[in-house]
Amino acid sequence: MANNIPVRDPASKTSTAFTLFIENYGPYQPIDVEFIKINEKTFTNVGFKNWKKGIEKFTQHQKCNAHKESTCKLSSYTFSKKNGSVISELNLAHKNSVTQNREYIRCLLKTLLFCARQGIAMRGHNETEMSTNCGNFLELLKLRAHDNAIIHKYYIEKEMSFTYTNPEYQNLFLKYMADSIKKSIIKDIQSNGFYSILVDETQDLSYHEQVSIYIRYVDQHFVPHEVFLDLNNVRGQCYDGAASMRGSYSGVQSRIKEENPLALYVHCYAHILNLCIVDLAKSVPMSPKNNYATVKDMAMHTIESLKDYRCDSKFNELWILSKTVCDQNKLDTPKIPRMSKVPNRHGGGAKQAVYQDVQHYFKINFFFPLLDLLINDISNRFSENDLDILQALYDVLCEENPSNDVIKRVCTTYSLTEVELKGELSILNKMLKNSEIKDSLENRIDFFNKNNLKGGFENYSKCLTIFLSIPTNTASNERSFSSLKKLKTYLRLTMGQTRLSSIATLYIERDREVDFDQVINEFDEGAPIRGRRLVLR
Repeated sequence: MANNIPVRDPASKTSTAFTLFIENYGPYQPIDVEFIKINEKTFTNVGFKNWKKGIEKFTQHQKCNAHKESTCKLSSYTFSKKNGSVISELNLAHKNSVTQNREYIRCLLKTLLFCARQGIAMRGHNETEMSTNCGNFLELLKLRAHDNAIIHKYYIEKEMSFTYTNPEYQNLFLKYMADSIKKSIIKDIQSNGFYSILVDETQDLSYHEQVSIYIRYVDQHFVPHEVFLDLNNVRGQCYDGAASMRGSYSGVQSRIKEENPLALYVHCYAHILNLCIVDLAKSVPMSPKNNYATVKDMAMHTIESLKDYRCDSKFNELWILSKTVCDQNKLDTPKIPRMSKVPNRHGGGAKQAVYQDVQHYFKINFFFPLLDLLINDISNRFSENDLDILQALYDVLCEENPSNDVIKRVCTTYSLTEVELKGELSILNKMLKNSEIKDSLENRIDFFNKNNLKGGFENYSKCLTIFLSIPTNTASNERSFSSLKKLKTYLRLTMGQTRLSSIATLYIERDREVDFDQVINEFDEGAPIRGRRLVLR
Protein backbone atom coordinates (compact mmCIF):
# COMPACT_ATOMS: atom_id res chain seq x y z
CA MET A 1 0.00 0.00 0.00
CA ALA A 2 2.94 2.31 0.65
CA ASN A 3 3.66 2.55 -3.09
CA ASN A 4 0.19 4.05 -3.62
CA ILE A 5 0.71 6.79 -1.04
CA PRO A 6 1.55 10.17 -2.61
CA VAL A 7 4.91 11.64 -1.65
CA ARG A 8 3.10 14.78 -0.43
CA ASP A 9 1.76 12.95 2.66
CA PRO A 10 4.22 13.35 5.53
CA ALA A 11 3.08 10.06 7.04
CA SER A 12 3.73 8.06 3.90
CA LYS A 13 6.16 5.78 5.74
CA THR A 14 3.91 5.16 8.70
CA SER A 15 0.44 3.82 9.29
CA THR A 16 -1.64 6.98 9.26
CA ALA A 17 -5.25 8.02 8.65
CA PHE A 18 -4.28 8.69 5.08
CA THR A 19 -3.41 5.05 4.46
CA LEU A 20 -6.89 4.20 5.66
CA PHE A 21 -8.45 6.66 3.24
CA ILE A 22 -6.76 5.23 0.18
CA GLU A 23 -8.22 1.90 1.22
CA ASN A 24 -11.67 3.56 1.27
CA TYR A 25 -11.86 3.86 5.05
CA GLY A 26 -11.97 7.63 5.48
CA PRO A 27 -12.07 11.13 3.87
CA TYR A 28 -9.13 12.73 2.21
CA GLN A 29 -8.64 16.17 0.66
CA PRO A 30 -7.72 15.88 -3.10
CA ILE A 31 -4.13 16.69 -4.09
CA ASP A 32 -5.14 19.48 -6.55
CA VAL A 33 -6.97 21.41 -3.82
CA GLU A 34 -5.06 23.70 -1.42
CA PHE A 35 -5.23 22.76 2.26
CA ILE A 36 -7.19 25.09 4.47
CA LYS A 37 -4.91 27.28 6.56
CA ILE A 38 -5.75 26.37 10.16
CA ASN A 39 -3.84 25.52 13.33
CA GLU A 40 -4.97 21.88 13.30
CA LYS A 41 -2.16 20.31 11.20
CA THR A 42 -2.59 16.72 12.32
CA PHE A 43 -5.26 15.89 9.75
CA THR A 44 -3.79 18.13 7.01
CA ASN A 45 0.00 18.23 7.03
CA VAL A 46 1.52 15.90 9.66
CA GLY A 47 -0.91 13.00 9.61
CA PHE A 48 -2.83 11.45 12.54
CA LYS A 49 -1.49 8.33 14.33
CA ASN A 50 -2.43 8.78 17.98
CA TRP A 51 -4.90 5.91 17.91
CA LYS A 52 -5.30 5.75 21.72
CA LYS A 53 -7.23 9.02 21.58
CA GLY A 54 -8.70 8.40 18.15
CA ILE A 55 -12.39 8.76 19.07
CA GLU A 56 -11.74 11.92 21.07
CA LYS A 57 -9.62 13.52 18.36
CA PHE A 58 -11.94 12.46 15.55
CA THR A 59 -14.93 13.95 17.40
CA GLN A 60 -13.00 17.16 17.98
CA HIS A 61 -11.87 17.30 14.35
CA GLN A 62 -15.38 16.69 13.09
CA LYS A 63 -16.50 19.94 14.72
CA CYS A 64 -13.72 22.12 13.30
CA ASN A 65 -14.11 24.43 10.27
CA ALA A 66 -11.53 22.56 8.21
CA HIS A 67 -13.50 19.32 8.36
CA LYS A 68 -16.80 21.05 7.60
CA GLU A 69 -15.37 22.92 4.62
CA SER A 70 -13.67 19.80 3.27
CA THR A 71 -16.89 17.80 3.63
CA CYS A 72 -18.82 20.56 1.83
CA LYS A 73 -16.31 20.59 -1.01
CA LEU A 74 -16.43 16.84 -1.33
CA SER A 75 -20.23 16.86 -1.45
CA SER A 76 -20.19 19.63 -4.05
CA TYR A 77 -17.64 17.75 -6.11
CA THR A 78 -19.69 14.54 -5.97
CA PHE A 79 -22.90 16.42 -6.88
CA SER A 80 -21.25 18.24 -9.79
CA LYS A 81 -19.98 14.95 -11.18
CA LYS A 82 -23.51 13.61 -11.16
CA ASN A 83 -25.63 16.67 -12.08
CA GLY A 84 -23.17 19.19 -13.50
CA SER A 85 -21.45 22.19 -12.02
CA VAL A 86 -23.15 25.22 -10.50
CA ILE A 87 -22.12 27.24 -13.55
CA SER A 88 -23.83 24.79 -15.87
CA GLU A 89 -26.95 24.91 -13.69
CA LEU A 90 -26.93 28.70 -13.89
CA ASN A 91 -26.41 28.52 -17.66
CA LEU A 92 -29.37 26.16 -18.03
CA ALA A 93 -31.61 28.46 -15.99
CA HIS A 94 -30.41 31.45 -18.07
CA LYS A 95 -31.08 29.58 -21.30
CA ASN A 96 -34.63 28.71 -20.25
CA SER A 97 -35.28 32.30 -19.22
CA VAL A 98 -33.98 33.66 -22.53
CA THR A 99 -36.08 31.14 -24.49
CA GLN A 100 -39.27 32.19 -22.71
CA ASN A 101 -38.49 35.89 -22.98
CA ARG A 102 -37.85 35.64 -26.73
CA GLU A 103 -41.01 33.60 -27.21
CA TYR A 104 -43.05 36.32 -25.48
CA ILE A 105 -41.59 39.02 -27.73
CA ARG A 106 -42.28 36.77 -30.73
CA CYS A 107 -45.93 36.50 -29.65
CA LEU A 108 -46.16 40.30 -29.45
CA LEU A 109 -44.62 40.64 -32.93
CA LYS A 110 -47.00 38.11 -34.47
CA THR A 111 -50.01 39.82 -32.93
CA LEU A 112 -48.89 43.23 -34.19
CA LEU A 113 -48.17 41.78 -37.62
CA PHE A 114 -51.67 40.28 -37.79
CA CYS A 115 -53.26 43.66 -37.02
CA ALA A 116 -51.03 45.46 -39.54
CA ARG A 117 -51.70 43.04 -42.40
CA GLN A 118 -55.43 43.04 -41.75
CA GLY A 119 -55.42 46.85 -41.90
CA ILE A 120 -57.20 47.19 -38.57
CA ALA A 121 -56.54 49.78 -35.86
CA MET A 122 -54.36 48.58 -32.98
CA ARG A 123 -54.98 51.10 -30.24
CA GLY A 124 -58.17 51.74 -28.30
CA HIS A 125 -59.65 54.92 -26.92
CA ASN A 126 -59.17 53.69 -23.35
CA GLU A 127 -56.45 51.10 -22.72
CA THR A 128 -56.57 51.02 -18.92
CA GLU A 129 -57.27 47.81 -17.00
CA MET A 130 -60.78 49.05 -16.18
CA SER A 131 -61.67 49.49 -19.87
CA THR A 132 -64.05 47.00 -21.49
CA ASN A 133 -62.39 47.52 -24.90
CA CYS A 134 -58.66 48.19 -24.91
CA GLY A 135 -58.29 48.11 -28.67
CA ASN A 136 -57.66 45.31 -31.16
CA PHE A 137 -54.04 44.64 -30.19
CA LEU A 138 -54.53 44.28 -26.44
CA GLU A 139 -57.85 42.47 -26.80
CA LEU A 140 -56.24 40.01 -29.21
CA LEU A 141 -53.48 39.37 -26.65
CA LYS A 142 -56.14 38.60 -24.03
CA LEU A 143 -57.81 36.18 -26.43
CA ARG A 144 -54.53 34.44 -27.25
CA ALA A 145 -53.69 34.15 -23.54
CA HIS A 146 -56.42 31.50 -23.17
CA ASP A 147 -54.35 28.96 -25.13
CA ASN A 148 -50.86 30.47 -24.95
CA ALA A 149 -49.06 29.91 -21.63
CA ILE A 150 -46.29 32.43 -22.37
CA ILE A 151 -48.72 35.31 -23.03
CA HIS A 152 -50.78 34.33 -19.99
CA LYS A 153 -47.65 34.27 -17.82
CA TYR A 154 -46.17 37.58 -18.96
CA TYR A 155 -49.24 39.65 -19.90
CA ILE A 156 -52.16 38.37 -17.81
CA GLU A 157 -50.36 37.27 -14.64
CA LYS A 158 -47.75 40.00 -15.14
CA GLU A 159 -44.86 37.92 -13.83
CA MET A 160 -42.67 40.82 -14.90
CA SER A 161 -43.49 44.43 -14.08
CA PHE A 162 -43.35 45.34 -17.77
CA THR A 163 -45.22 43.92 -20.78
CA TYR A 164 -43.83 45.87 -23.79
CA THR A 165 -47.35 46.65 -25.02
CA ASN A 166 -47.45 50.45 -24.75
CA PRO A 167 -47.63 52.56 -27.95
CA GLU A 168 -43.92 53.41 -27.83
CA TYR A 169 -42.92 49.76 -28.04
CA GLN A 170 -45.62 49.09 -30.64
CA ASN A 171 -44.07 51.70 -32.91
CA LEU A 172 -40.61 50.26 -32.27
CA PHE A 173 -41.69 46.69 -33.10
CA LEU A 174 -43.54 47.84 -36.23
CA LYS A 175 -40.47 49.74 -37.42
CA TYR A 176 -38.18 46.75 -36.85
CA MET A 177 -40.55 44.43 -38.76
CA ALA A 178 -40.86 46.92 -41.65
CA ASP A 179 -37.06 47.20 -41.73
CA SER A 180 -36.86 43.42 -41.95
CA ILE A 181 -39.11 43.50 -45.03
CA LYS A 182 -37.01 46.28 -46.59
CA LYS A 183 -33.80 44.33 -45.99
CA SER A 184 -35.35 41.33 -47.73
CA ILE A 185 -36.26 43.55 -50.71
CA ILE A 186 -32.79 45.11 -50.85
CA LYS A 187 -31.22 41.66 -50.76
CA ASP A 188 -33.31 40.56 -53.77
CA ILE A 189 -32.47 43.74 -55.68
CA GLN A 190 -28.76 43.43 -54.99
CA SER A 191 -28.72 39.83 -56.13
CA ASN A 192 -30.38 40.74 -59.44
CA GLY A 193 -28.53 43.98 -60.22
CA PHE A 194 -30.64 46.45 -62.18
CA TYR A 195 -33.84 48.13 -61.05
CA SER A 196 -36.10 51.12 -61.68
CA ILE A 197 -37.93 53.48 -59.36
CA LEU A 198 -41.58 54.54 -59.57
CA VAL A 199 -42.76 57.57 -57.60
CA ASP A 200 -46.20 59.11 -57.17
CA GLU A 201 -47.90 61.17 -54.48
CA THR A 202 -51.34 61.88 -53.11
CA GLN A 203 -53.03 63.62 -50.17
CA ASP A 204 -54.32 61.66 -47.20
CA LEU A 205 -57.37 62.59 -45.13
CA SER A 206 -55.32 64.98 -42.99
CA TYR A 207 -54.18 66.83 -46.16
CA HIS A 208 -50.59 65.63 -45.85
CA GLU A 209 -48.73 64.76 -49.04
CA GLN A 210 -47.84 61.06 -49.01
CA VAL A 211 -45.19 59.85 -51.47
CA SER A 212 -45.33 56.25 -52.69
CA ILE A 213 -42.01 54.80 -53.88
CA TYR A 214 -41.85 51.46 -55.67
CA ILE A 215 -38.84 49.51 -56.92
CA ARG A 216 -39.14 47.46 -60.09
CA TYR A 217 -36.64 44.66 -60.66
CA VAL A 218 -36.41 41.31 -62.41
CA ASP A 219 -35.71 38.04 -60.60
CA GLN A 220 -33.54 35.13 -61.71
CA HIS A 221 -36.36 33.77 -63.89
CA PHE A 222 -36.94 37.12 -65.65
CA VAL A 223 -40.20 37.79 -63.81
CA PRO A 224 -40.68 41.54 -63.11
CA HIS A 225 -41.51 42.59 -59.53
CA GLU A 226 -42.61 45.96 -58.19
CA VAL A 227 -42.04 46.31 -54.45
CA PHE A 228 -42.99 49.11 -52.03
CA LEU A 229 -39.62 51.24 -51.00
CA ASP A 230 -26.90 53.65 -54.58
CA LEU A 231 -28.25 54.87 -57.83
CA ASN A 232 -25.54 53.16 -59.88
CA ASN A 233 -27.78 50.29 -61.02
CA VAL A 234 -30.94 52.31 -61.73
CA ARG A 235 -32.00 51.73 -65.35
CA GLY A 236 -35.42 53.39 -65.36
CA GLN A 237 -37.60 55.90 -63.53
CA CYS A 238 -41.33 56.48 -64.00
CA TYR A 239 -43.31 59.43 -62.60
CA ASP A 240 -46.48 61.36 -63.34
CA GLY A 241 -46.46 64.73 -65.08
CA ALA A 242 -45.67 66.90 -62.05
CA ALA A 243 -43.07 69.53 -62.88
CA SER A 244 -41.09 68.72 -59.74
CA MET A 245 -40.68 65.14 -60.99
CA ARG A 246 -40.33 65.45 -64.78
CA GLY A 247 -38.59 68.86 -64.97
CA SER A 248 -35.74 68.89 -67.50
CA TYR A 249 -33.46 71.04 -65.32
CA SER A 250 -34.29 70.66 -61.64
CA GLY A 251 -36.81 67.82 -61.63
CA VAL A 252 -36.16 64.56 -59.82
CA GLN A 253 -35.62 62.67 -63.07
CA SER A 254 -32.98 65.14 -64.29
CA ARG A 255 -31.11 65.04 -60.97
CA ILE A 256 -31.05 61.26 -60.97
CA LYS A 257 -29.79 61.35 -64.55
CA GLU A 258 -26.96 63.61 -63.42
CA GLU A 259 -25.87 60.81 -61.10
CA ASN A 260 -26.64 58.03 -63.59
CA PRO A 261 -27.30 58.87 -67.27
CA LEU A 262 -28.62 55.33 -67.87
CA ALA A 263 -31.66 55.90 -65.63
CA LEU A 264 -34.16 56.21 -68.49
CA TYR A 265 -37.12 58.48 -67.64
CA VAL A 266 -40.62 57.35 -68.63
CA HIS A 267 -43.65 59.60 -68.23
CA CYS A 268 -46.40 57.27 -67.03
CA TYR A 269 -48.45 56.33 -70.11
CA ALA A 270 -51.61 55.92 -68.05
CA HIS A 271 -51.27 59.54 -66.92
CA ILE A 272 -50.52 60.68 -70.47
CA LEU A 273 -53.68 59.12 -71.86
CA ASN A 274 -55.70 60.49 -68.97
CA LEU A 275 -54.33 64.01 -69.56
CA CYS A 276 -55.20 63.78 -73.24
CA ILE A 277 -58.80 62.91 -72.42
CA VAL A 278 -58.97 65.66 -69.80
CA ASP A 279 -57.66 68.26 -72.24
CA LEU A 280 -60.17 67.05 -74.80
CA ALA A 281 -63.07 67.31 -72.36
CA LYS A 282 -62.03 70.78 -71.20
CA SER A 283 -62.11 72.12 -74.75
CA VAL A 284 -65.78 71.22 -75.26
CA PRO A 285 -68.52 73.60 -74.00
CA MET A 286 -70.41 71.96 -71.18
CA SER A 287 -73.87 71.08 -72.45
CA PRO A 288 -76.08 68.12 -71.51
CA LYS A 289 -77.17 67.74 -75.14
CA ASN A 290 -73.68 67.02 -76.47
CA ASN A 291 -72.72 63.37 -76.89
CA TYR A 292 -68.94 62.81 -76.61
CA ALA A 293 -68.85 59.03 -76.28
CA THR A 294 -67.68 58.57 -79.86
CA VAL A 295 -64.95 61.19 -79.48
CA LYS A 296 -63.67 59.62 -76.23
CA ASP A 297 -63.53 56.21 -77.87
CA MET A 298 -61.26 57.68 -80.55
CA ALA A 299 -58.58 58.17 -77.89
CA MET A 300 -58.02 54.44 -77.89
CA HIS A 301 -57.06 54.33 -81.55
CA THR A 302 -53.70 55.16 -82.97
CA ILE A 303 -52.79 58.62 -84.24
CA GLU A 304 -52.88 57.46 -87.83
CA SER A 305 -56.38 56.08 -87.53
CA LEU A 306 -57.49 59.42 -86.03
CA LYS A 307 -55.96 61.27 -88.95
CA ASP A 308 -57.82 59.03 -91.38
CA TYR A 309 -60.99 59.79 -89.49
CA ARG A 310 -60.66 63.52 -90.13
CA CYS A 311 -62.61 63.83 -93.37
CA ASP A 312 -66.10 64.82 -94.58
CA SER A 313 -67.16 61.26 -95.36
CA LYS A 314 -66.45 60.06 -91.81
CA PHE A 315 -68.27 63.06 -90.36
CA ASN A 316 -71.30 62.43 -92.59
CA GLU A 317 -71.42 58.83 -91.38
CA LEU A 318 -71.22 59.99 -87.81
CA TRP A 319 -73.87 62.65 -88.40
CA ILE A 320 -76.33 60.16 -89.85
CA LEU A 321 -75.65 57.82 -86.94
CA SER A 322 -76.20 60.55 -84.36
CA LYS A 323 -79.52 61.56 -85.95
CA THR A 324 -80.62 57.91 -85.95
CA VAL A 325 -79.80 57.61 -82.26
CA CYS A 326 -81.74 60.79 -81.52
CA ASP A 327 -84.77 59.52 -83.41
CA GLN A 328 -84.71 56.10 -81.74
CA ASN A 329 -84.45 57.57 -78.25
CA LYS A 330 -86.77 60.53 -78.95
CA LEU A 331 -84.07 63.08 -78.25
CA ASP A 332 -83.95 66.63 -79.54
CA THR A 333 -82.20 66.90 -82.86
CA PRO A 334 -79.04 69.03 -82.99
CA LYS A 335 -79.62 72.72 -83.49
CA ILE A 336 -77.48 75.79 -84.07
CA PRO A 337 -77.30 77.87 -80.87
CA ARG A 338 -78.98 81.25 -80.98
CA MET A 339 -76.58 83.78 -82.44
CA SER A 340 -75.76 86.70 -80.17
CA LYS A 341 -76.47 90.21 -81.41
CA VAL A 342 -73.93 92.89 -82.12
CA PRO A 343 -73.88 95.47 -79.26
CA ASN A 344 -75.61 98.77 -80.10
CA ARG A 345 -72.41 100.67 -79.51
CA HIS A 346 -70.94 98.76 -82.45
CA GLY A 347 -73.91 99.30 -84.74
CA GLY A 348 -76.31 96.64 -83.43
CA GLY A 349 -78.08 93.98 -85.48
CA ALA A 350 -77.63 90.23 -85.73
CA LYS A 351 -74.31 88.59 -86.48
CA GLN A 352 -73.90 87.26 -89.97
CA ALA A 353 -74.29 83.50 -90.09
CA VAL A 354 -71.14 81.74 -91.27
CA TYR A 355 -72.57 78.23 -91.30
CA GLN A 356 -74.43 76.62 -94.13
CA ASP A 357 -76.58 74.42 -91.85
CA VAL A 358 -76.59 72.54 -88.53
CA GLN A 359 -74.38 69.79 -89.90
CA HIS A 360 -71.81 72.31 -91.09
CA TYR A 361 -71.90 74.03 -87.69
CA PHE A 362 -71.05 70.87 -85.75
CA LYS A 363 -68.40 69.84 -88.25
CA ILE A 364 -66.57 73.17 -88.01
CA ASN A 365 -66.98 73.78 -84.26
CA PHE A 366 -66.81 70.30 -82.80
CA PHE A 367 -65.74 67.45 -85.04
CA PHE A 368 -62.60 68.82 -86.69
CA PRO A 369 -61.35 70.86 -83.70
CA LEU A 370 -61.74 67.96 -81.30
CA LEU A 371 -59.94 65.54 -83.59
CA ASP A 372 -57.13 68.04 -84.13
CA LEU A 373 -56.78 68.59 -80.40
CA LEU A 374 -56.74 64.87 -79.65
CA ILE A 375 -54.20 64.08 -82.37
CA ASN A 376 -51.87 66.90 -81.33
CA ASP A 377 -52.22 66.18 -77.63
CA ILE A 378 -51.41 62.49 -77.98
CA SER A 379 -48.56 63.25 -80.36
CA ASN A 380 -47.00 65.85 -78.06
CA ARG A 381 -47.42 63.99 -74.80
CA PHE A 382 -46.37 60.58 -76.04
CA SER A 383 -43.35 62.04 -77.81
CA GLU A 384 -42.13 63.26 -74.41
CA ASN A 385 -40.79 59.78 -73.70
CA ASP A 386 -37.71 59.35 -75.86
CA LEU A 387 -37.70 55.58 -75.90
CA ASP A 388 -35.47 54.91 -78.88
CA ILE A 389 -33.12 52.90 -76.70
CA LEU A 390 -36.08 50.88 -75.38
CA GLN A 391 -37.13 50.11 -78.95
CA ALA A 392 -33.55 49.14 -79.75
CA LEU A 393 -33.54 46.74 -76.81
CA TYR A 394 -36.80 45.22 -78.00
CA ASP A 395 -35.40 44.72 -81.50
CA VAL A 396 -32.32 42.99 -80.11
CA LEU A 397 -34.41 40.72 -77.90
CA CYS A 398 -37.20 39.83 -80.34
CA GLU A 399 -36.07 40.41 -83.92
CA GLU A 400 -34.50 37.51 -85.76
CA ASN A 401 -32.00 39.75 -87.57
CA PRO A 402 -31.61 43.10 -85.76
CA SER A 403 -29.59 45.71 -87.63
CA ASN A 404 -25.95 46.40 -86.79
CA ASP A 405 -26.81 49.99 -85.83
CA VAL A 406 -29.35 48.76 -83.27
CA ILE A 407 -26.91 46.26 -81.77
CA LYS A 408 -24.15 48.86 -81.67
CA ARG A 409 -26.38 51.38 -79.91
CA VAL A 410 -27.42 48.87 -77.25
CA CYS A 411 -23.84 47.77 -76.66
CA THR A 412 -22.60 51.38 -76.47
CA THR A 413 -25.33 52.44 -74.05
CA TYR A 414 -25.01 49.52 -71.66
CA SER A 415 -21.29 48.73 -72.06
CA LEU A 416 -21.73 45.34 -73.72
CA THR A 417 -19.33 43.55 -76.05
CA GLU A 418 -20.73 43.86 -79.57
CA VAL A 419 -19.02 40.76 -80.97
CA GLU A 420 -20.19 38.58 -78.08
CA LEU A 421 -23.77 39.85 -78.31
CA LYS A 422 -23.91 39.16 -82.07
CA GLY A 423 -22.62 35.64 -81.47
CA GLU A 424 -25.18 34.99 -78.76
CA LEU A 425 -28.02 36.29 -80.97
CA SER A 426 -26.93 34.10 -83.85
CA ILE A 427 -26.84 30.95 -81.72
CA LEU A 428 -30.06 31.72 -79.86
CA ASN A 429 -32.03 32.47 -83.02
CA LYS A 430 -30.92 29.15 -84.52
CA MET A 431 -32.02 27.33 -81.37
CA LEU A 432 -35.40 29.07 -81.45
CA LYS A 433 -35.86 28.26 -85.12
CA ASN A 434 -35.12 24.57 -84.52
CA SER A 435 -37.51 24.45 -81.58
CA GLU A 436 -40.37 25.64 -83.81
CA ILE A 437 -41.95 27.78 -81.11
CA LYS A 438 -43.90 30.91 -81.90
CA ASP A 439 -41.46 33.80 -81.77
CA SER A 440 -42.45 36.34 -79.11
CA LEU A 441 -40.83 37.89 -76.06
CA GLU A 442 -42.86 35.72 -73.67
CA ASN A 443 -41.95 32.53 -75.53
CA ARG A 444 -38.29 33.54 -75.64
CA ILE A 445 -38.28 34.02 -71.88
CA ASP A 446 -39.94 30.62 -71.34
CA PHE A 447 -37.44 28.97 -73.68
CA PHE A 448 -34.59 30.73 -71.87
CA ASN A 449 -35.73 29.50 -68.45
CA LYS A 450 -36.60 25.93 -69.45
CA ASN A 451 -33.19 25.38 -71.04
CA ASN A 452 -31.29 27.27 -68.31
CA LEU A 453 -29.44 29.44 -70.82
CA LYS A 454 -28.70 32.41 -68.59
CA GLY A 455 -25.10 31.39 -67.88
CA GLY A 456 -24.24 30.84 -71.52
CA PHE A 457 -25.87 34.01 -72.87
CA GLU A 458 -24.61 36.65 -70.47
CA ASN A 459 -25.03 39.70 -72.73
CA TYR A 460 -28.50 38.68 -73.90
CA SER A 461 -29.55 38.03 -70.28
CA LYS A 462 -28.36 41.49 -69.30
CA CYS A 463 -30.37 43.10 -72.12
CA LEU A 464 -33.45 41.11 -71.10
CA THR A 465 -33.08 42.10 -67.44
CA ILE A 466 -32.70 45.80 -68.27
CA PHE A 467 -35.62 45.76 -70.70
CA LEU A 468 -38.00 44.13 -68.21
CA SER A 469 -36.82 46.42 -65.40
CA ILE A 470 -37.94 49.61 -67.17
CA PRO A 471 -41.53 50.56 -66.15
CA THR A 472 -44.20 52.11 -68.37
CA ASN A 473 -46.73 53.19 -65.73
CA THR A 474 -47.14 53.84 -62.01
CA ALA A 475 -50.17 51.63 -61.48
CA SER A 476 -48.57 49.99 -58.42
CA ASN A 477 -48.27 53.38 -56.75
CA GLU A 478 -51.94 54.06 -57.42
CA ARG A 479 -52.84 50.75 -55.77
CA SER A 480 -50.82 51.74 -52.71
CA PHE A 481 -52.99 54.87 -52.43
CA SER A 482 -56.00 52.58 -52.12
CA SER A 483 -54.23 50.94 -49.18
CA LEU A 484 -53.58 54.37 -47.67
CA LYS A 485 -57.32 55.09 -47.57
CA LYS A 486 -57.86 51.91 -45.58
CA LEU A 487 -54.94 52.42 -43.19
CA LYS A 488 -55.36 56.12 -42.40
CA THR A 489 -59.06 56.54 -41.85
CA TYR A 490 -60.99 59.37 -40.23
CA LEU A 491 -60.57 57.74 -36.80
CA ARG A 492 -56.80 57.30 -37.28
CA LEU A 493 -55.81 60.78 -38.45
CA THR A 494 -53.41 61.31 -35.53
CA MET A 495 -51.21 58.39 -36.60
CA GLY A 496 -47.55 59.41 -36.85
CA GLN A 497 -45.66 59.25 -40.13
CA THR A 498 -43.18 56.59 -38.96
CA ARG A 499 -45.98 54.33 -37.73
CA LEU A 500 -47.95 54.84 -40.98
CA SER A 501 -44.92 54.02 -43.13
CA SER A 502 -44.20 50.84 -41.15
CA ILE A 503 -47.81 49.63 -41.24
CA ALA A 504 -48.07 50.41 -44.98
CA THR A 505 -44.94 48.36 -45.69
CA LEU A 506 -46.27 45.38 -43.73
CA TYR A 507 -49.76 45.72 -45.26
CA ILE A 508 -48.66 46.04 -48.90
CA GLU A 509 -45.77 43.56 -48.82
CA ARG A 510 -47.83 40.85 -47.15
CA ASP A 511 -46.24 38.11 -49.27
CA ARG A 512 -42.84 38.61 -47.63
CA GLU A 513 -41.98 36.87 -44.38
CA VAL A 514 -40.70 38.77 -41.34
CA ASP A 515 -37.51 37.43 -39.73
CA PHE A 516 -38.64 37.50 -36.08
CA ASP A 517 -35.24 36.39 -34.72
CA GLN A 518 -33.58 39.27 -36.51
CA VAL A 519 -36.18 41.71 -35.15
CA ILE A 520 -35.69 40.42 -31.58
CA ASN A 521 -31.91 40.73 -31.90
CA GLU A 522 -32.20 44.32 -33.14
CA PHE A 523 -34.54 45.09 -30.27
CA ASP A 524 -32.03 43.61 -27.82
CA GLU A 525 -29.15 45.60 -29.33
CA GLY A 526 -31.00 48.81 -28.53
CA ALA A 527 -31.47 47.79 -24.89
CA PRO A 528 -28.43 49.75 -23.60
CA ILE A 529 -30.05 52.93 -24.94
CA ARG A 530 -33.56 52.28 -23.59
CA GLY A 531 -32.38 50.39 -20.49
CA ARG A 532 -32.25 46.59 -20.30
CA ARG A 533 -35.28 45.05 -18.63
CA LEU A 534 -35.68 41.67 -20.31
CA VAL A 535 -32.78 39.29 -21.02
CA LEU A 536 -33.02 38.14 -24.66
CA ARG A 537 -29.54 36.71 -25.26
